[in-house]
Amino acid sequence: MSACLNTEADKASPYPHDKCPYIETTLRRKICVVTSNRSDWSKLKLVAINLRKLFTSQDKGSDIQVDIICLGSHLLHELGATKNIVKEDFPNAYELHTLVAGDSVESMTDSVGFGIVKLTSLLCALKPNIVLVHGDRFDAFCAAIAANMLNLTIAHIEGGELSGTVDGTLRHAITKLSHLHFTCTPEAARRIRGMGENPASIFVTGCPSYDSLFAVSATCWEDEKMDEFFNGTPFKVKPNKFILVIMHPVTNDFEESNTLYNSLLSCLFSRKSPTVMFYPNVDPGNKSMIQTLHKHQKADPASTSWLRLVTHMPHAKFTALMRHASAMVGNSSAGIRESCVFGIPTLNLGSRQEGRRVPSNVTTLVKPSIRSIDCWFENELGKRYAQSTMYGFPDSAKRIAHHLSRIDTSAGQLKQFWEPRYALLPPLQPRQYVSRAQAILADSTSSPIGRCKILGLITARGGSKGIPGKNIIDLNGKPLIQYTIEAALSSKQLDRVILSTDSDEIAEVAQNCGCEVPFRRPSELAADDSSHLACIVHALNILRETECFVPDFVVILQPTSPFRKSIDIDTCINIMLTSSCDMVLSVCESSLNLSKNFYFAADGTLSPFAESTAEIDYTPRQKLLKTYAENGAVYVLRTQSLLCPPDNAPNVGSFRSADTKGYEMPVERSLDIDNPFDLHVARLLMAKPF
Repeated sequence: MSACLNTEADKASPYPHDKCPYIETTLRRKICVVTSNRSDWSKLKLVAINLRKLFTSQDKGSDIQVDIICLGSHLLHELGATKNIVKEDFPNAYELHTLVAGDSVESMTDSVGFGIVKLTSLLCALKPNIVLVHGDRFDAFCAAIAANMLNLTIAHIEGGELSGTVDGTLRHAITKLSHLHFTCTPEAARRIRGMGENPASIFVTGCPSYDSLFAVSATCWEDEKMDEFFNGTPFKVKPNKFILVIMHPVTNDFEESNTLYNSLLSCLFSRKSPTVMFYPNVDPGNKSMIQTLHKHQKADPASTSWLRLVTHMPHAKFTALMRHASAMVGNSSAGIRESCVFGIPTLNLGSRQEGRRVPSNVTTLVKPSIRSIDCWFENELGKRYAQSTMYGFPDSAKRIAHHLSRIDTSAGQLKQFWEPRYALLPPLQPRQYVSRAQAILADSTSSPIGRCKILGLITARGGSKGIPGKNIIDLNGKPLIQYTIEAALSSKQLDRVILSTDSDEIAEVAQNCGCEVPFRRPSELAADDSSHLACIVHALNILRETECFVPDFVVILQPTSPFRKSIDIDTCINIMLTSSCDMVLSVCESSLNLSKNFYFAADGTLSPFAESTAEIDYTPRQKLLKTYAENGAVYVLRTQSLLCPPDNAPNVGSFRSADTKGYEMPVERSLDIDNPFDLHVARLLMAKPF
């Protein structure tokens, strides 16, 4: 596939910060959506409906045909024959029986082979341009193998995530078989890049189910007629007065499945709180879990007075159910990814979701006892947490449909392994973009400066040891970081000012000061020994993936330089823009010449840092060559030098460059707060300026 840009198409894009880097095409296309269960259909359905809207939209002029293939547990009557839910919106959906009877890994493996055979025949008949699959199920794996061998373009939703079972392995395998990747988080996109996938094929669109989650109203219980749905229940399921349970097998550890399920059931049957429980899915081990459930039911015939079992439920009703649960328990991904939108206290049991990012409403017990589960209920039942949008956006499904409708699939499906250099993304092709810096400096058509984008990047981690909470500590009535934000926002040349931090507290302070905080830095990039370069690269990757924003220059600003002014920032940028250097560094005159500095040798001997001579030792300070020290206030970097450093570049792993120019700042604006003494001096200077 071509990775070129169509500028006019980009200008017309409804997602200006999420532009598709493929050529727009108006050719007729067929998109085949493969779904295997109620859960994945809740996400694929929204994408399919948006594709159909594009087909019927008069102003788009698109010519898109959407075919739906139902397979797997959709066709099982014991799980509600959820194919009928699919056919409510797509009555012509195809049906494929692909599951081999059995409750073992052998039968699951047989189902994979059988599924490939059946899907190959149908895909050959349909001849789609794109096959859309979701997640990590073995059914999606079948579709990916068949489509890949048939040289069809494969689009994969929710790749790059982590989970603790064999599904996690299948997810990554599907990623490598796929050509287009629609991820939910920047972290997932980073993992896919690490697998050698071209960054131009990766889109951070969010989870498509979030479209419906954000649309849920406070009256959804009444709107979805939930009282009528539960009409046959011996007890009345009341909103916000029941526990929602979804527990599935752990496919690589049947013993864990039964142990976890038995512990949870023992606790529930002891509490006898109103509970709505879904049957386990069709993964190997489900029959054993159902047998365990039946044993508890047999031992307590009166359980129907508080327990309602459900095989399936339309997604709109399930969303209303989750919205009004007082707690959610189990090991379903919905507990991690979707419950956080409603702030429901959620207990995640076992290793099935191991590796996923966990929002604040989720508690994980890997090896829970009955007592620990019961204690969690006592502490959490009925609480509500702040909403989290960790896994999506309100228009995720529309974004995915938008890209699928525009990507050119005519250039063939041969994939190349993308070899990352310094793990940094390649820049987009140049756009017609005029920055504030260019507008100010390029006042004539003959200006050599050219068009550029300049990013101000403030780096502030939360784990300071020398001064706890240093970056937001009070300095003359303001948080320390506020001085840097104000200087950056006053700059005439920075196009954007963003913060890279791992700390929610620092992020909140920065946002209140007017700084953008579009992401959180992962903890591994916020340790004492973390590389500053890795932090910069992470920020550039995130902006490239989520907004297609690639600056020409990056200005690094550390919060520990409160006396730095906007003129210092702009002067450094001017030096960069009017030269060909790779870096501009702010410095101040050193109070001591290098020859006057010493260090302690291993044996305690005091040795001169530079070679000592009689001429230097007895030369007046005023006549010695001036030396300058890095003051940490401003670093201006050329993005391209980070992307493609020369083979002989020094300091690999550092953003330092051999081609560096300097800007001398007055010593009174060069204080870098690194320890309590520096902070004391800063407070004195604030009280009585020098």
